[in-house]
Amino acid sequence: MMLFVKEALSSASRRRYLWVRATCGAAIPQGFLKPLLLGGFALAISGFAVAGEPDSGKLAKGEAVFMTEAVPSCSLCHTLQKTGASGAIGPDLDAMQPTYDQVRAALREGVGVMPSFDGVLDEAQMDAVATFVEHVTRQ
Repeated sequence: MMLFVKEALSSASRRRYLWVRATCGAAIPQGFLKPLLLGGFALAISGFAVAGEPDSGKLAKGEAVFMTEAVPSCSLCHTLQKTGASGAIGPDLDAMQPTYDQVRAALREGVGVMPSFDGVLDEAQMDAVATFVEHVTRQ
C-alpha cells in the first residue's frame, strides 16, 4: 500500500495536520496517527514476548522426555548442563545451541549414529523436547 504524506496549515486556526492518504483513500489526522502506530508497535512487541517464552508445563514435559521418556534417553548421548546430562556420544547441546527445527528434524530423521525417534515419541513429546532444548541452550 502506497502512502502519500501531505502537511497542510489551516489559515483559520494555524494548526498543523498531517494527513496520511492510503490508496484506499482514507485520511488520518495527526492526533490519531501516533496512537495507532504506538499501539501496533506495542502489540507486536507483546506478541513477540509471549511467543519467546514457552509455558512451564511444556518445558517440564520436554525435560522429562530428554531425561527419561525417550528410549534410549537423550541424556545418555548428549551433554546438556540444565539437566546435568554429560553424554559423550552425541554433540554437546549447550555448545551447539540447536534451533527448534533442528531438534525436530534430528528426532524425526535421526542424524549420524542418532536413531530416528519417529514412532517412538509422539508429536507432543517431540514438540516438548525441541522447545525445551532450544530454550535452555539459549539462556
